Amino acid sequence: MKCRQYIFLLTSDQLPDAGPGLRLQARWHHLICSNCRVFTKKDAALMQAVKAQCQADKAVLIPPYIS
Repeated sequence: MKCRQYIFLLTSDQLPDAGPGLRLQARWHHLICSNCRVFTKKDAALMQAVKAQCQADKAVLIPPYIS
């Protein structure tokens, strides 16, 4: 598997739904490719920050008595 395919599967959220063979290829690629390991960690941190910001925005924009 090439980095481009791994990154596409990861960022498009297709990896959890992929077949066992493709998941195995992705896992193997993740183990041997330091660049993709770094990207995976940074992508997870970015997604966590985006989710936290969305929650903060909802708390500010929606008054508590409406929800």
